Amino acid sequence: MTGTEDEIVTLLSSGHNVAGAYQQLQQLLKEGKDGTSLASHQKRLLPIVLQHAQQDETAQLALRVLGHFVHAPAIVASYSDAQMHEILLLISQLIRTAKNKTVCNLAVWCVSVLGFPRCGIVRGDDPILATAASDDPQQPLLAVLDALAQALKNRFQSATIEVEALAALGKLVTLVGADMRQTAHIWLPDVADRLVSPVAKLRDKAEGLIRVAMPQLRPIPEQVSKRVRQQVQQAALLANLSVLADGLGPDPRPALRIWGLLVTLLKPFVIQGEIINVLLKLPEKLFTHDNPD
Repeated sequence: MTGTEDEIVTLLSSGHNVAGAYQQLQQLLKEGKDGTSLASHQKRLLPIVLQHAQQDETAQLALRVLGHFVHAPAIVASYSDAQMHEILLLISQLIRTAKNKTVCNLAVWCVSVLGFPRCGIVRGDDPILATAASDDPQQPLLAVLDALAQALKNRFQSATIEVEALAALGKLVTLVGADMRQTAHIWLPDVADRLVSPVAKLRDKAEGLIRVAMPQLRPIPEQVSKRVRQQVQQAALLANLSVLADGLGPDPRPALRIWGLLVTLLKPFVIQGEIINVLLKLPEKLFTHDNPD
C-alpha cells in the first residue's frame, strides 16, 4: 500500500478528518477509473466504508465511495461472493431504513451503477423461483428488489429517488435478466403503475425499463399480470390513465405505446373490471385524431 493509501486508511480508521480522507479516496478512484490501484487494498478499506455507510454523519461520504467500489471492474474482481452479498444486503437495508432522502438516493444509486456478476447478486447456483426462496432475507437479489419496491413507494415524496430506483431495476435486468423474470411479481407492478404517472420522466423511465425487460418477461406469468391489474386498477391510477387518454396532444404515439404495454402486461385480466373501459378510451380517441400517423 502506498503512503497515500496508508494515510487514507489511518484517517478513516481513526475518525480524524474523515471528510478529507474520503475526498482523497474519491480522487484516487477518479484517477484510476477501473480501480486497479485500490483493488489489492479493498480488504482494509471495504469494512470501514461499510461501517461508515451505517452512521448518519458519514453515510453520504461512504456511499459516494461505495458506488465506485461496486462499479470499478478491478475492485469488483477482487471481491469474494460473500463480500458482494454483504454489500448488497447492507445497501438494501439502507434503502429501506434511511431517514435522510439523500442517503436513500445514494444507496439506490449504488445499485444503478452495480457491476457485480450473477454470483455476487444471487446466492446459490439455482435460478430463483417464486417459492420459499422468495422469503429468504439473506438472498441478495430478493433483498434488493424488496428495497427498490419500497423506494418506488416513495416515502420521501421524491421523483429523483423514483427515477433512480427505475434505473437500478434496469441495471439488474441487464445483469441477471432470467432471475428478474422469476421475481417479476416483486418489482413489475410498481413499475407498471409508473406508466401512467403524471410525471413524464417517470413514464419514460418505466416504459424504457419494461421494453428492455420484455424479452425476458414473455410470456408474462399469470400471477404477475394479476398483481399488475391490482396495482393499476386503483382509483388514482385509473384517473391518471384517463387523463393520459384525454390529453393525447398532437402526437398520440407515446400514449399508444403505453397503452400497448399495459394490455400486454395485463393479459389475461385486461377485460376484467373497470380498467377495460378506461383502456378503450384511448383507441376510441385515435379514430378522430388529427395526426394521420
